[in-house]
Amino acid sequence: MKSFIQYYNKEAFNFDEAKINLKGHSISQLINEVLNFKGKTLIYFDTETMGFDPREEFYQLTEIAAIAYDGTTFKTLKTYNYKVTLSNATKRSMVKGTPEHTAFTKNLNPGPGHVMKPEDILRKTRYGEKTAPFIHEAHALNKMLKFIRQFKKPVLVAHNMTFDMRFIKTRALRYGINVPDYETLDTLDLTKRYFIPMMQHAKNSEELQIILKDITGETWRGDIKPSAKLGVLAKALNINASGWHNALADVEMMVGVTKKMLKLLKKYQKVNIIDMKNKKVKKK
Repeated sequence: MKSFIQYYNKEAFNFDEAKINLKGHSISQLINEVLNFKGKTLIYFDTETMGFDPREEFYQLTEIAAIAYDGTTFKTLKTYNYKVTLSNATKRSMVKGTPEHTAFTKNLNPGPGHVMKPEDILRKTRYGEKTAPFIHEAHALNKMLKFIRQFKKPVLVAHNMTFDMRFIKTRALRYGINVPDYETLDTLDLTKRYFIPMMQHAKNSEELQIILKDITGETWRGDIKPSAKLGVLAKALNINASGWHNALADVEMMVGVTKKMLKLLKKYQKVNIIDMKNKKVKKK
């Protein structure tokens, strides 16, 4: 286990060099230079998990979904979607009195008033619905990598890329599966660095101010801030968010949100957001 932890700490997060650099650009530069995917394949993907720390055996992946698009024409190429069978450790985490149950509830519910059971997570992510085939976690990861490899110049797109890639790389490590570094685009980062600051600056745009108002609310700390959560953005942009927290539904939602964000960024690309680029907003 020591060698696994050492590798995790040094390697599991080592994909930053493959990220598309979203720092330091004007909106115009972003649209016309940075987000140019001609000749590439955009692979929007999402994961569902049992928890936040992929090092724990019972915090496994429960679903992976992806949709590939031609980066030039944006035509749909292919869809990937598998649910993951529950490991014995995950099953034991549902049994009161087991070490796994104690660890699961302690790690996932750090404070009073925060009660989340494994069954609650499975229900929230619609795990029991037969929307995709169920296969072993290692097989799901191998099939995902095979799915990516079939496309020319793949660019992985996710909302909170760090979370999803951390899970995929760390869970793959358990089975001796190597996950290469791919070019990546984080739509959460895109939202925080450009879309929200643009709306905050474009005070004369009624269109943008309505969206900004719809995504602004109280955080768990009691602050009033705009949210970059995928479901919140989808509702504000009139995109169906009823399937939120199901992997394939989240991918479809992310595609719709990204399309509308890029359309609005292009429309208002002259808005100057230089002094707001490092403003923090609510995460996924």
